[in-house]
Amino acid sequence: MFGKKLQNTVNKALTPAKAQASNSFMSIISSDLKDARKEIETKRSRNAGDAYSEALKLLAVYKANPDIEGLEKAANKFIEVLEFNKDHAPSLFYLSYVFYALGDEEKAMKYIKMAESLVPELPPDLLKYKEAVSKRLNKKLKAG
Repeated sequence: MFGKKLQNTVNKALTPAKAQASNSFMSIISSDLKDARKEIETKRSRNAGDAYSEALKLLAVYKANPDIEGLEKAANKFIEVLEFNKDHAPSLFYLSYVFYALGDEEKAMKYIKMAESLVPELPPDLLKYKEAVSKRLNKKLKAG
């Protein structure tokens, strides 16, 4: 909308021949901006996919050889994915798992709920996981 106003103002101030040249120029700029947006989206998607793959590898390493540092690295990669795409439900579920493994049931439940808002009908395995987190959280809260 702002671009149209600018273009109209420029066109009124210019002679008809210059106005026609200005229209061509604005068209080129508009096309270049669209191309740049597409390129950025492609890079973001590729980067998110790379970060997700890295996070899954780190999580697999953690499962084979549990250490907190590896788990924290995986968490950081899942967070990186969410920086590219805040609605990436698998990363939200995995982050929930990471926090559950670290003993932070509140954050685990937070990420489950965020993921659940994107995937309203959870598969049975994830429902069982959610129940386990909820039970552990309630037990922790009762213990005080």
